[in-house]
Amino acid sequence: MALDGQAKGLSCRFELVRGPEGYLVRFVADGGEPIERPFGFELSSTSRSRGVIARIEQGICTRPDLQDVGSQLWNALRPPGIQEAFAALERQADESRPLQVWLDIPAEAEVERLPWEALHDEMASSFLGTDLRYCLSRMPPRGCPPCQLQPRSEQPIRVLVVIPEGSGLQVQYEWNNLRSAARDLRDVLHLGLMEGRVTPDQLLKELRSSPWDVLHYIGHGEVSDEGVCIRLNGEEPGTDLWMDASTFASLVQGQRLRLALLNCCLGASPSVSRTLFGLGPHLMRTARVPAVIAMRYEIPDAVSIRFADGFYRELLTGREPGRVDIAIQQARRALRINASGDTVRGFVTPVLYLSPGCEHLFDVHPVQETLVSSRVEPVTQTPVVPLPRALVASLREGRCIPVVGPGLYQLPGVTRRHVVDAPVPAPTLGQLIHHLASESGYPEEEELLRMQTAGDWYLSLLLARVCQHFQRDGHRYRLIASLQAACGRAEPPATLMQLAAWNVPGIFYLHFDGLMEEALKRARKMARVLNRVEQAQTGGEHAAPLLVNVLGTLTNAPSLMLTEMDHEHVWERMSHASSDVVDLVRQMGRSFLFLGVSPRDQLARRLSCLLETGDASMQGPCFFVSREATEVDTAYWRPFNVLWIREEPATVIEALTARMDAEG
Repeated sequence: MALDGQAKGLSCRFELVRGPEGYLVRFVADGGEPIERPFGFELSSTSRSRGVIARIEQGICTRPDLQDVGSQLWNALRPPGIQEAFAALERQADESRPLQVWLDIPAEAEVERLPWEALHDEMASSFLGTDLRYCLSRMPPRGCPPCQLQPRSEQPIRVLVVIPEGSGLQVQYEWNNLRSAARDLRDVLHLGLMEGRVTPDQLLKELRSSPWDVLHYIGHGEVSDEGVCIRLNGEEPGTDLWMDASTFASLVQGQRLRLALLNCCLGASPSVSRTLFGLGPHLMRTARVPAVIAMRYEIPDAVSIRFADGFYRELLTGREPGRVDIAIQQARRALRINASGDTVRGFVTPVLYLSPGCEHLFDVHPVQETLVSSRVEPVTQTPVVPLPRALVASLREGRCIPVVGPGLYQLPGVTRRHVVDAPVPAPTLGQLIHHLASESGYPEEEELLRMQTAGDWYLSLLLARVCQHFQRDGHRYRLIASLQAACGRAEPPATLMQLAAWNVPGIFYLHFDGLMEEALKRARKMARVLNRVEQAQTGGEHAAPLLVNVLGTLTNAPSLMLTEMDHEHVWERMSHASSDVVDLVRQMGRSFLFLGVSPRDQLARRLSCLLETGDASMQGPCFFVSREATEVDTAYWRPFNVLWIREEPATVIEALTARMDAEG
């Protein structure tokens, strides 16, 4: 028997049902009869798995914890008989034709509580929720009428982002990520924003004012004895209103939403009761929303931003635009690749409730003439630049590690007229210094005047001094907010987009604006990202390029290294670099390529301590692109086997890109 309402393609359903002696697994595949077997997972409160599940819920789990419970659950769903039937179906699946795996879990707490999105296949060493051969989704609640939905072809797709006052998230960056996607697809995506005090009446009025397709809520959820509640704002300033799931679903009822994305922000302290997980079934049953993404656990800001960015990019510009199940699979995968520390459980947190047959929520057809893209147009004439053969070979063979500084940014040639959604050039170091100095009343005017004749190495030092002054008296939050306002809407320059297309094992980025990571995303590179040199990765997939944001990134405020004192901490951390960073640098034949970095830059010099020196070094030569290097500079770098390229960095990047393109 086929899954009711199921779209064409490979699919199967695992359903848990009550039997006389416990739960049974009922397996249904297209064209086959149901197969029932006992569900062999130990559910008693004294079982070993309960302690592991408790650690997952408390946010103190490890990757092996997720593998442990996920493997137990997956094996319990596939006892003999079901395992063979699933394997026959699985053999037909690949990334171009994923197998849709549907979970039909009853509302009983003892099984609903289990971390189903952590399902793990030990033989393939793969989590089903992040493996692109599958699409892992939850069925609607039992008794919910089937949803007969046709893909929406009217454009634009309308997304209402709701951020109640007091949500505590880095709102600016999540909003900017969504707005970036909107700029790339301005004819097919429209964003609306409700922020500040969001009362039930105001939300209902906004929902009725326009035919919204997507409701994206960013705020807090809580589970009490009465069930799950969602936080809005009360009528009186400064008050909260906690609305139960049933009432919230009634508020949304009749609005014809196609997707609700419910993002549960991290509270001041971890809590197992914070979740928006239970809202999904209510929205599907009462409000007839065909697709709901709800966070099973509270989610850190950095994970929330990465998930939203990855999800919307894939939904709107991915290999199958409009497919919500494929989009969440890609977004979970991005979270797993970048999992570390308190973000380990991030990739098992998003839960997709989906009505069968509604996988393709939207027909997305970008209008090419109006696209605003950072794609680099092919050069009409290859620049004549003497490129060292060793550099070309290193890049061709995937051994070259670019070390990228803010010196790649160029001042815009003309003043841009004010357009709300127009791309904004990345600010230079000098522009950032003037911006912060003006806001903070920086007293050392002579230092600011010296900028006109000094090199980039001086600007890096001065920016740290200005930041140190700005955050005096505990004003760091104002410093970060000012930098986010200055950099938040900036577009990656063409040089970074070209770099993002290179085949490199990793990149060291010596700026904090986050644009190198943005360029990699636009190039559809699934990179692992470290925001501290001593940070260790737990996400696996070491074939993915590693981006090291040496000074942190504005998309993850706690990681930022901005002030003189911060930089001293960075110097100390270099000697404690994680094995991921050391392994990136010290593999045989690896070489650094310095771009947009001054030979006098203190951060670049500290980074060089990761390099091996002497006759026994197994590394390749280093390449330093600089027109301004002096005899004194070359003397410092001589022990590191540096070959100097006295050209403009942008010219070298363009020439190398053209060379790689020509070689195919």
